[in-house]
Amino acid sequence: MSMYTSDGKPFEPLARGSAFEAYLASLPLGAFPAAMGKHTFGRTLAMYGDSLTQYVGGDGLTGEGFLTQINKYLGMEMSNQAVAGANWTSGNAGDAPTKIQGLLDAGVEYDVVLLAWGTNRDENLGTVEDAPSRNGSMCAVMKWAVQSIRTAYPHTGVGIVIPPPGSGGGCSEEKANLMIQVCRSADMHVPYLDLWHEGYIVASSSIKDGSNGLGFQDVHLSTAGRDRYASALMPFVQRLCPFT
Repeated sequence: MSMYTSDGKPFEPLARGSAFEAYLASLPLGAFPAAMGKHTFGRTLAMYGDSLTQYVGGDGLTGEGFLTQINKYLGMEMSNQAVAGANWTSGNAGDAPTKIQGLLDAGVEYDVVLLAWGTNRDENLGTVEDAPSRNGSMCAVMKWAVQSIRTAYPHTGVGIVIPPPGSGGGCSEEKANLMIQVCRSADMHVPYLDLWHEGYIVASSSIKDGSNGLGFQDVHLSTAGRDRYASALMPFVQRLCPFT
């Protein structure tokens, strides 16, 4: 059933209205009073990862990246620190061992830290039983990263993003399931966002217009994939962000 305003114009829900979105985007961070219950306003977030985040995440302020989209409603100070080609292992500038060590050395405590590596190949995946290690397998580095952040910044909400599938990437379903097992292991219990199985971002050679969620080379996000990523990410960030 169509709904109309008193002057005969089609009714548009406030939260979906372009005017409302423009108004939110124009406000400085922290402009909403705490009484509104928006515990994310004015909080800080850092996101690490690979090309999916670097190319399509945005800076939280401009453009239509998935971080910018969710920040219209979350009102956080966001830092996109992802580097294309990075992975959990290895020691390059964008890889997890280097990035997490840099976070620890900097002494900067974010309210939320998102770890979104996994799209690219890790030569040594390891097993759930692997001990935490900066220089070990993917499983070992995942444990080292989370436990190191928790020790240095006990009030930070840490979460891991399991990447969506991609025919040209390095994240098979076997790898995605292993990452989930590590997150759920007894010495981790870290929240995770499962975009592989539940993000509705799929690779399909029969769909070439990007409506399946993946665009270039069936690895990077199309516009549809970016929007689906944002829809899944916002409640995850809200859950991770501490209230006090």
